[in-house]
Amino acid sequence: MIALTMTAVGMLLSAGIVFAADDSGDAAFFDSVAARFREEYVQCTGNSGQADVRRIVLWKQKVDAWTKTAEYAELMRDYQKHVGGPIHPCKLIEWSKQRKADQEAKESGFVKALLDSSEAADAACDLKACTTSHFDFAEIPFGVSKPTFAHYYKKKFNAKLRRKGGFLYTEELFLEGRPFLAAFFFNAAGKLYKYEIESDPLPADSLNQSVRPAAEYLANFFEKRLGPPVHSSRIGFYDIKSKELALYKNWETPAHSLNIGLSVFDYHYYAKAIVMDKKLVKESKEAGEKAKNE
Repeated sequence: MIALTMTAVGMLLSAGIVFAADDSGDAAFFDSVAARFREEYVQCTGNSGQADVRRIVLWKQKVDAWTKTAEYAELMRDYQKHVGGPIHPCKLIEWSKQRKADQEAKESGFVKALLDSSEAADAACDLKACTTSHFDFAEIPFGVSKPTFAHYYKKKFNAKLRRKGGFLYTEELFLEGRPFLAAFFFNAAGKLYKYEIESDPLPADSLNQSVRPAAEYLANFFEKRLGPPVHSSRIGFYDIKSKELALYKNWETPAHSLNIGLSVFDYHYYAKAIVMDKKLVKESKEAGEKAKNE
């Protein structure tokens, strides 16, 4: 059958698909062969346009020649082993490409899972080395590394943090359903030593309607975890200054501090909570002073 087909291919090429009027039988035969080649060509290439017969025949010759190669024989053995049954050469190529892509995707997924597992193991190990407290952010203790913090933040909030300078931040931190901004600071050793939570900055006419209630909301949020503050005060309008925190409520322990207050920047007011690990803050300041003197 292949020999017959190849003979028809040669005759189609040499004759240029031109037949005498009285060769109706031969013409019908060659028309049927050309139609079959065209059908295969359309199925394999997806080109349903009126392609020149000569181009289709040349394409068919290349396909038939490829079926005699070692590459084809190897792919065919692989196909028969995993699938079985007849398959057209061009479909065999598609199957091979898809199988390779599936294998690569599977391997990529395996590698990612392995890396995630390694990351999780490193994070868990890092976590165990840190002392926990009620001042921690979302039960992630101070002293963890930046990668560990990012790992657990993503795990707990299903969101990624943005990076800016030496800190990580998010513009969408929801505390019991209310949105805030948050920034997480790491020292020169890459350890978490401080985090800050802020409300959206608003103009002065929103100070009493939105900003002060935001400060009260933060205070209530932390009071549930830490108990009553050690210090509370009333903040007047003129107490609020740029680049300073007008203290509203404060919690202190030998190891940690939490200050909640109001501040202003570019005539926009906002509530802010600053939570710190005192030992790590001290180490961070000392490292900074040392770096300046070197």
